[in-house]
Amino acid sequence: MGRAAESNAGTLDELDFHWGSAYDIAVVDGVCTARRRDGKGGTLTDPLPEGLRLRIVADYHADPVPRDLAPVNQPGISGADEDRALDALRLAWGDAYNIGRGHGRWTATSTDAEHRTLTGDTPGGLNAKIRTDWAREGTL
Repeated sequence: MGRAAESNAGTLDELDFHWGSAYDIAVVDGVCTARRRDGKGGTLTDPLPEGLRLRIVADYHADPVPRDLAPVNQPGISGADEDRALDALRLAWGDAYNIGRGHGRWTATSTDAEHRTLTGDTPGGLNAKIRTDWAREGTL
């Protein structure tokens, strides 16, 4: 790997560290991309990680992305909020996990050969477990 590629990889890791809870950051066909985890707007793109960082900062300042999904089954939380949280989880993770809820639990089953099942009491709790599982998968 050349120095430029190593620098870009390090910069993307830094972007993911600072913004990964709000944006899904990736490189697609050599282009740096970021997609809001709340499902609003389109995909931000730039050929360089620094350009993507500037786009993320501008997007976030225009309309901040929640860093965690709203908890449910709490006083004042409606069924509509649960539906939005379910939609947000499916938008963020639906390609890799089957997301659902029932009996007061939120679940995600991986779509790979292992079919791991993760559970959480809230959408935010499940999202954290999915992020941990997703990171683990990248190290295998």
